[in-house]
Amino acid sequence: MTDVIFRWTGILSMRGASTLRRLAPLARLSATPHIRLEYSLAHHDGMPAARDPPPESVDNFRSRIEPFLAGTYTIERELGGGGMSRTYLARETALQRMVVVKVLSPDLLQGLSVDRFKREVLMAAQLQHPHVVPVLTAGDADGVPWFTMPFVEGLSLRERMEREPVPLGEAIGILRDVSRALAYAHERGVVHRDIKPDNVLLSGASATVTDFGIAKAITASRQGSN
Repeated sequence: MTDVIFRWTGILSMRGASTLRRLAPLARLSATPHIRLEYSLAHHDGMPAARDPPPESVDNFRSRIEPFLAGTYTIERELGGGGMSRTYLARETALQRMVVVKVLSPDLLQGLSVDRFKREVLMAAQLQHPHVVPVLTAGDADGVPWFTMPFVEGLSLRERMEREPVPLGEAIGILRDVSRALAYAHERGVVHRDIKPDNVLLSGASATVTDFGIAKAITASRQGSN
């Protein structure tokens, strides 16, 4: 059985860190026996984490993709960007629900096979778990891949960390939810490859992991195009 190795950095106050170090083995934080949790704890001093600079010509990029979404999704606003994708909040016309549309960054398109990317994303779309944000649909806009996910109301773990240190009890709950999501995916052959606080979404008392398989899809689609 495959171990899940999960490294967590900087989400606890110093008091929480010293307490957690006394909890051994750390795997007891999870109800899933084959999960191993490694951790690197650092005091969070309230300074925001480094972000990727926003890409240029954001308005031009949005105007490029909107015609391909017209009639199916209406983009309302941008939620964020940087890294692998630009993220938009949109209304799905047919079901009148809010979804997230993620569009692959143009910087990553060189040498990428769109068909292979779609196949890899569809593999990730098979994941159905309470702590995994599922992929709903996928397509491409003039060769630019996009996919949709449910809109999760709440904060990312990154945003939560920037407000204040996360208390020990809450941190253990987040670790438990995330490790269960990773174990479920690994048992089905799906590896996240980009696990970080930005990809952990907090809503109520639950944590869910988003962007499963996207980093792997980018790597595989480039290899497939060679």
